[in-house]
Amino acid sequence: MSSLWAENLSGLKEYHDVKSGANTPLASYEDMDANLTGEFLGIKYPEGDCDELVQRYFKKLW
Repeated sequence: MSSLWAENLSGLKEYHDVKSGANTPLASYEDMDANLTGEFLGIKYPEGDCDELVQRYFKKLW
């Protein structure tokens, strides 16, 4: 249940960021995609560093 709660809060934050102009829709989509990938990698590699694992799969364009 907590994963679903975190996913909903993350989606609301990204929605707010787009509406407030703090993020573009593409950047928010990429953030949400990175969050899901980070969650998957955290389950697969529970002892790994989340930031390092996600950076292997995502390169920030900005």
